[in-house]
Amino acid sequence: MINHITYHALLKNQGTTDNVTIELNPDELPVADSTNELLKQLMERYSSKAGKGYGVFEEDTDSYPASAILTDYIDEVDDFYQITERFMNVLKTESESQVFAKGGKVIFIHYNDNEKEYFLVAILSEKIGLLAKDWDLTQDEFLNFENLRFAGRINITDWQDPESLEDCRYISFLKGQGEIAGYFKRFLGCNDVLLAKKETKALIEYIGKFAEEEGLNLEEQTQLRNRADTYLRQLSENEDFFILQTFANVIWADEPQDLIDSFERSGRENNFEISDGFIPNKRSLRSLKVYSHKTKHWSLSFDVEAYNDGDIEVDIENGSITITNAPPELLQPFGGEN
Repeated sequence: MINHITYHALLKNQGTTDNVTIELNPDELPVADSTNELLKQLMERYSSKAGKGYGVFEEDTDSYPASAILTDYIDEVDDFYQITERFMNVLKTESESQVFAKGGKVIFIHYNDNEKEYFLVAILSEKIGLLAKDWDLTQDEFLNFENLRFAGRINITDWQDPESLEDCRYISFLKGQGEIAGYFKRFLGCNDVLLAKKETKALIEYIGKFAEEEGLNLEEQTQLRNRADTYLRQLSENEDFFILQTFANVIWADEPQDLIDSFERSGRENNFEISDGFIPNKRSLRSLKVYSHKTKHWSLSFDVEAYNDGDIEVDIENGSITITNAPPELLQPFGGEN
């Protein structure tokens, strides 16, 4: 549900920092079918894009005023329109330092979703399109959702809840590449907290959930987890950064977007989305590896957690592996309980 919405224009030619100006919308937009459709399309595109960063507000509100601006809105010092004007002045200042930053329509939306309150900012460029109406063709400009490159969302509910703040990253934004994306992060006043150990553990958990969603059998799950293990260990050893889009292309090449969408759902459910840019924690990766062997008469597959939990006992000296806590359905054919 939209509470408030408006947009302004940032006028800037790519390749220069001269003559950056802003044009302010005279007022807020009314909440209508068109604005609800705008929010819907923005969130569909935003949710489907890999390459997000997550973080919290910078403490230095003089250099990064975003949190102070939003606080004034929450405390009713300024109204919605006033804070969007203040945000536009901050964006203008930040964009003046970036030669390759583009202008566009800057959309501000305060809305509620699933009992949480959000503040969304997105910059959309325009594209020329043809409209077929009344047996005529007319040329017009349309918002280009496909080229969404700059967007950020602040979870106001989590930000304002002291009990949610520990390890909670209530800001998300499209990271993009290089310094040009960094200016938008600074505009949001976001310190993108990277928690390599926690990110890696969440990544392993989400891989398991994805395998369940896809209904993979044991052999397929083993192949998936081992592909992920090989790739992530290589990143860790080379001190390369994790990038979700690249990861999805490598380990689920046929339908990488399915894996990205699954990770997005898991992140929302656990209130911990995985960020691009961390180096996988090698020690945490141990629980991803699956050990398996198959002969003519039997096959065995288990991960490190099974060993750590005592379900698998390994006796190297005697060359034996013991399975404890075996399920009744496995024991029943041999005289176990019905």
